[in-house]
Amino acid sequence: MNIPQVRARLLELAAEQAALAERLAEISETIIALETQLYRKSYKRAPVRNQRISEDVKQSIRAMAFANPDMHLQDIAEAHNTNTGRVSETLHGKR
Repeated sequence: MNIPQVRARLLELAAEQAALAERLAEISETIIALETQLYRKSYKRAPVRNQRISEDVKQSIRAMAFANPDMHLQDIAEAHNTNTGRVSETLHGKR
């Protein structure tokens, strides 16, 4: 390669580098814009619909379950005006 050819090739490479720099800047801006979409939106919790079960009701649930081991959780829940999940939690000591 002679000097004029080297000069022409260097100018081509410089132009290619400038184009790449512009493209890299575009890619960086796109990445930053996409990154902001990766956060969860804040939300407001739903209000509590049911009150906590009192200790008296918990004792009554345990007593009924102990006295009637074959009784279904649904029947115990209906007797205490609550749901089966609360009965299960009470019997297993979760709440």
